[in-house]
Amino acid sequence: ADRSLAQVRSSSSKKKYERWCAARARRHDQGQELRAKKLIEVQEPLVQGETIKLPLVLSEETKLPLMLSEETQLPLVLSETIKWLTVLGETIKLPLVLGEVNKLPLILSEETTAKS
Repeated sequence: ADRSLAQVRSSSSKKKYERWCAARARRHDQGQELRAKKLIEVQEPLVQGETIKLPLVLSEETKLPLMLSEETQLPLVLSETIKWLTVLGETIKLPLVLGEVNKLPLILSEETTAKS
């Protein structure tokens, strides 16, 4: 009887540990996203016509991995196609649809945040 109780204990604590790990990973991801958003808020890339004015640091990258936030509510297909936007000097050439948005909420991917 003692052995089965120990087995139950270990399996339940294992599940707890797995849940804790999953929650920790989620918090880490949210933290990364939050940091990226704060970074963007500080630097505020403005959409002017079809281009986004970028902070100098970002324009040094030849390609900037960007993910459109859900606030823009664009079809997933569109956001997939423009996830990799080429940076020209300090500006990103945008599809016309996006150029209509005054300010574009952007989330930098972890690759970009890791470099800073």
